[in-house]
Amino acid sequence: MATVSTLRNLLINHSVPAQLRAASNLLTSIYSLLIGLVFVPLYINYIGIEAYGIVGAFNGITGFLWLFDLGIATNINREMARFTESFDKEGLLDLKKTLEIVCFGLSGTIFVFLMGFITFLAFYWFHSENFTPAFLWTILAILAFSLTLQFPIGFYTNALLGLNQQVSLNLISVFINTLRCISAYASVIFFDDKIRAFLISQAVFTLAQMLILSFVVRQVTAHGSYRAKFHLNLLSQIKRFATELFANNLVTILLTQSDKVILSRMLTLEEFGYYMLAFTITTMTLNVFSNSVTNVVFPNFTRLATAHKSDELIANFHLSTRMMAWGAVSIGTMLVFFARE
Repeated sequence: MATVSTLRNLLINHSVPAQLRAASNLLTSIYSLLIGLVFVPLYINYIGIEAYGIVGAFNGITGFLWLFDLGIATNINREMARFTESFDKEGLLDLKKTLEIVCFGLSGTIFVFLMGFITFLAFYWFHSENFTPAFLWTILAILAFSLTLQFPIGFYTNALLGLNQQVSLNLISVFINTLRCISAYASVIFFDDKIRAFLISQAVFTLAQMLILSFVVRQVTAHGSYRAKFHLNLLSQIKRFATELFANNLVTILLTQSDKVILSRMLTLEEFGYYMLAFTITTMTLNVFSNSVTNVVFPNFTRLATAHKSDELIANFHLSTRMMAWGAVSIGTMLVFFARE
């Protein structure tokens, strides 16, 4: 028991230096990139490029649903960044509970909507040479389930980021992604219905990830015997910030997802699959650096802004901006000039 307690205290540590947290993010991103580059071609070899195109097209078309997150994930990141120094921990826990319930309510609503929307996609939108509309519907139903789980996962992930729990979050990510890749590869080898076996295995580990993250957030935010309560009026505190995030997310989604919506209608699923493969490789590579920096500096910005430390905030902003530009330009240039390799 002493060993378990020591490990818990080591992982749930609010005072881990920013450099170590950033290094942890970078190593995890590199690991995720490597296993992605290894396993994605293996998946495609078994399930086919057309099936891979279905997954990419569905994610692209339903990208607009992230607007209905209403900035909850970013808000919990910002609020939890104030948790360790706050004298009103109970108030923050009530806000977390309120946002958590709203998040699950939105996820359930979105799932109900998707179960009707996928009928339109399966029978009238996609052009498939190998899959019947009925078979496509079952594939999209599994994807819809996995997608709705991403909302609470995003909520808990951002809560941990705000609490400076990047190290424990990265350990969970490595653990889940490793098991997910191994399970997915085993499913496409040993099952005849490879595409559905593959997607079910992904959904199972997505659910496991959500449950683990939920447990860790509860452990980190435990405050004596206090049990958080739902207060609807607390939502008014974040109304302005949520409105601004909604507008920002709208522009982002239009810029990043419109190509997928258009091409998924114009191209066959096989052609679109190759497009999504190139997109996946590019984004995985660029995100190796950008996510490593962003996940550390955003909570830090919140703490500095709350403490009115303007000079330190400005210095941190310029430093992180230079780091992001250096990393993105270096990686992007390599992808442009060595795309064939």
